[in-house]
Amino acid sequence: MRMIKTYEQLHESTPCWSGYKQIGTKKKAGKTVPNCVPIAEELEEPESLEMFSTNRLAGATKIAQGAKEKGGDALLTYHHFVVKLPYYTQGVEGELDFAQIESEYKKKLNALYVATKNEMGIEQIPFQELVGEIEVLGELLIRKDTGS
Repeated sequence: MRMIKTYEQLHESTPCWSGYKQIGTKKKAGKTVPNCVPIAEELEEPESLEMFSTNRLAGATKIAQGAKEKGGDALLTYHHFVVKLPYYTQGVEGELDFAQIESEYKKKLNALYVATKNEMGIEQIPFQELVGEIEVLGELLIRKDTGS
């Protein structure tokens, strides 16, 4: 079966297939070609902070448990994730105090700077715990500010 294109189809402004949009270009086989990516479906309702925290708590719990069971060097991963659990739990329960979170975030960033500014004056486990806390606090602050 032969398809006949309409004038509009032949002169579309996008080089991408239906359901795709162009986001810049890319190199393929040495040639510059359109970078066509699927058009993401818009979420009807943004994920609530409680749902975000629920999902992150489940993931962090699974990673921490798996790392603890594995043992050895994986215990560094355990220490990185287990410190996140209380914060996500507070998020699930709707008990986050963002003024306190922002204060803690700044203190922990400063602690990391002080511990590492001249040389690594921190051991592996405290380092993993500190970076894990900075990460979760930062995630929650970004989530609060952007709603995404």
